[in-house]
Formats: sequence, C-alpha cells, structure tokens
Amino acid sequence: MINVDRSLWPVIVIRFEGDVTLGEHANLYDELDELIAMETPCGIVIDHEAQDGWTEHSSHLFRAWIERNAENVQRYCAGGAAKVSNPFTRKAAQPVLARMVPFPIKLVKSLDDGVIWVARQIEMATQAVG
Repeated sequence: MINVDRSLWPVIVIRFEGDVTLGEHANLYDELDELIAMETPCGIVIDHEAQDGWTEHSSHLFRAWIERNAENVQRYCAGGAAKVSNPFTRKAAQPVLARMVPFPIKLVKSLDDGVIWVARQIEMATQAVG
C-alpha cells in the first residue's frame, strides 16, 4: 500500500507499506500529477524503509515520472527527502540520488528530519519567487 499524506501541505509525505501493486504506483503518479499541477512550490518526503514496497521497479517508475514532468518538477519541486536510517547507506547513496533528480534531495535519518529539511527548501523557493 502507498499512503500519500497531504496534511503538511506543501510538504507531502509518502509511505510505502508491504507489497505495492502497479495500480497503486499508477495512482501515486496520478496524485503527484495533481500536486505538481497546483503550480506552487512543494516537496516530498519518502519513507524509504517502512516497506517492502519500494523496489528497483519503483525507482524506475519514479525516474520515468520525473522525466515526463521535468519542466514542472524543476519549477515546482523545491526539494525531496528520503528516510534512510543507516548512516553508511545515507552517505553512499546521497551523491547517486543527487544526480538522478532535478531538485535538491537529502537522505535523512527520520521522517521528522525530512519534513523539516523539505519545509526549509520550500521556504527558500517561495522567498526566491516572491
């Protein structure tokens, strides 16, 4: 299951739990299409560990969505964070992820750290526009 929590808008928290179907992935990207279409700075925090649902296939789908929406993602996605509690994995994966996405990204040890970091990115993006 994929849970998209909009309660902290413009920060969106995405949690993957258990097995995730292709239909659930499709619904996620439909929802992200809606959010990016709002044309306001926003950001995402992904719970990258509380699931078996984030797979290599998930990564491919995410990259494909970013490529299809590159212009709007660059314009409106102020930042992204992913919870990775293992410090070695965080350090090793950070530069790889930074090359994969067209927005600032940070691997964090907790969802709270991710929410705080993404909120700051949104604040900076909003100040730059306004």
